[in-house]
Amino acid sequence: MVFSLFTRKQRQNPPKAGAADAVRAANGGLREAPLSAREAARLTAQKIDQIESEMIHGGASVPPAANSTHMLTEPAHEPVAEATPGEARHGAHGQSMAIDITASALPPELEEAAILYANDQIEPAIAALAPTLADAGRTPGFDRLVWLVMLDLCQFGGDKQRFEAVSVDFAARFESSPPVWNDKLAPDDAGAGETRAVGAARTLPAVLDADCAKAVDTLLRSARQREPVADFSAVTAVDAAGAAEVLRLFNTIASNGATLRVKGAGALAAAARASIETGGESQSVSSWTLALYGLRLLGQTQQFDDLSIDYCVTFEVSPPPWEPVPAGILVGEADKSDGHDEPGDDPPTTRSGPPTRAASAFVLPVELVGRIQAELQSLRAHARDRSEVAVDCRDLRRMDFVAAGEMLNEVVNMQAHGKNLLFIEPNHAVYALMLVMGIHELAEVRRRKG
Repeated sequence: MVFSLFTRKQRQNPPKAGAADAVRAANGGLREAPLSAREAARLTAQKIDQIESEMIHGGASVPPAANSTHMLTEPAHEPVAEATPGEARHGAHGQSMAIDITASALPPELEEAAILYANDQIEPAIAALAPTLADAGRTPGFDRLVWLVMLDLCQFGGDKQRFEAVSVDFAARFESSPPVWNDKLAPDDAGAGETRAVGAARTLPAVLDADCAKAVDTLLRSARQREPVADFSAVTAVDAAGAAEVLRLFNTIASNGATLRVKGAGALAAAARASIETGGESQSVSSWTLALYGLRLLGQTQQFDDLSIDYCVTFEVSPPPWEPVPAGILVGEADKSDGHDEPGDDPPTTRSGPPTRAASAFVLPVELVGRIQAELQSLRAHARDRSEVAVDCRDLRRMDFVAAGEMLNEVVNMQAHGKNLLFIEPNHAVYALMLVMGIHELAEVRRRKG
């Protein structure tokens, strides 16, 4: 098996520095000043390439993934207590920074299961973990996490019978209630690929053009079963093709009687308004229609009437009439008031109390696969005016290796710019992957209860 070779190689060879160790080593342990974003990213990429090269020369094949040469970041192997997050502590003047490195020291069976699930191989991941459940001393310090990951894998694989059997044994073993089965998380007959998109919180990229058609299709698939979220908070520009795609989303939701929740309506309306010009040549009807629709989302009737006059001047026809947005398109109260979060409304971290699922937290989608450039671009826009950046992982079902490597690079870059990241409650299988990748060394991870 591909990943058995990888974990066996780890047990045979001396431990190597992780990505966070590379960052620390570049500055002699304690960093007198933050690394530049370019240098931090270079060091991380260099470490990932080194591990990939060693795997190839050692005879292990690298799992295939699209559009990336960075596959694995080897976790450090210094013994630490389970679930201890790495902390970045600022000096007296807020400029010196020391990184306390902690490592996952995950048992090889748990590492292998996290790797297999990241590669969307649920049954092999379950098979890798199964022997550990019968051996109480096999994974000291990680027994509970092993069982919780197993329950996650049974849930995501749709194996309710095995889930219930493991739940009974979990309750007896740990004398506490296990997680409960959730029918909405299990794949249905349509296939797991479509089910993962159900209820997705989709963050649209900063520039809306023809490429956003894929995101629109995902949201429309999600709306067939339950309420998805379209987050336009990071949008700064819209062209005619992008406006047409967004209108297709809204109009299809309305005609199908489905439900869609809209975040960042103010940002969308502002970007659409900036794309039009009264009386200008080659104006797009779609862009103008979206600008008017944005004002409907915000409930701004006077601004709508004013822009309608400009529409008449530009196209010499009657504009679309004012109508309340369809009942199925839900807009948050914060968006209706002004459309923007206040820069000072940073979400709290676990250092100042448990964060809530506030509008100011960046919500990850159900699945992160590949280079995730659109998601990272949106995350950067979200973090621009924040020093404490909360990333809500509660909807995230799976993150593959390429996406995890890209996320690690982004964490390094943001930390180098003095930003503290908090990942809120990833599921147990994703949490295990974060430990393998070393993300917990550079960012705080608030674990899910259970």
